[in-house]
Amino acid sequence: MPQDQTYTRAVALLGLPEFIKKHGGNAKALFYEAGLDIEAGFNPQDLINWPRACVLLELTAKTLNLPNLGLRWAQFIPDDMPNTGPNVYLAALMPDVATLVEMAIRYQKLHTNGAHYSYERDSVQNRVTGSVDFHPETPACRQYAEHIMAIICLGVKRIIGETYCDPLEVSFQHSQPADLSWHQKIFNCPIVFDAERTSMSYDIRILDHKMGRKLPLFKTLLGQYLKRQQKKLPKTSTPIKTAITGLIPYALATGKSDIISVAHVLGMSPKKVQRLLKQEGATYSLILDDVRSRSAKRLLLESNIPITRIAHMLDYSSSRPFGHACKRWFDTTPLKYRRENR
Repeated sequence: MPQDQTYTRAVALLGLPEFIKKHGGNAKALFYEAGLDIEAGFNPQDLINWPRACVLLELTAKTLNLPNLGLRWAQFIPDDMPNTGPNVYLAALMPDVATLVEMAIRYQKLHTNGAHYSYERDSVQNRVTGSVDFHPETPACRQYAEHIMAIICLGVKRIIGETYCDPLEVSFQHSQPADLSWHQKIFNCPIVFDAERTSMSYDIRILDHKMGRKLPLFKTLLGQYLKRQQKKLPKTSTPIKTAITGLIPYALATGKSDIISVAHVLGMSPKKVQRLLKQEGATYSLILDDVRSRSAKRLLLESNIPITRIAHMLDYSSSRPFGHACKRWFDTTPLKYRRENR
């Protein structure tokens, strides 16, 4: 990955290969033409080239003759752990939507430098507006812009679900397309094109909406996810160890990967989690350390992301404790490990 390359997590393309296949396309060929490779499998935690991802969506829309691809794909994606896990995880821990939004923006900032998320309150008009600003070197990305806004809109309705969770207005920087049927179906509000920014506005009351009632939703998602993951894990993996090993990758970078937070979303006390793990010959700290070391290895060898950012992605407070961990894992510093093992 070039040093100046913009990137995003592969989860940004979750469900796209299946969507392409459903509509009679060749996903591998389209990914290859856009400069991306899915031959080795699709790991949502991997990093991919942001401009190529944008090119892929425009190319796919043209090839499949689906001008509203971004919107249709958003509705196609299942509500499962890889797609909604981190957001529902945060929703289960945050006291209100305002805090959830702040944490979600922090989370996204660590996972992509291709798009920047922000929001502004307008107490005069009683609305809050969230915006997505794309990297200046991003190629044409109508499909990605519409997809992202649709994902946010659908996610708000799923996670919050109150009557005032329909957007008041959606704005796009690109020109108005001929067919607006999918826009109206998803957003159900006035839509502005050729706008200064890509944004979406809501009733300001949404920020004060109290969270903490999403544990059942998260535990359902986690349970479904773990059933699938159990088939991939070694037979020696036990239920609580499997649950925590599967959960931590989605908790990292949220700032809430500690045992207290994880135990809370599992509906247990930290002491009970520790006791169950001890019965299985494991500890929370060792599982967390193992997940971090595997993630660090991948991020150091497959990207040029600055060391400080990688430290934050793994929920270290700074690069210093991350450096100490690398010394323990790899017997060298992060920079030396990257240089010597690329």
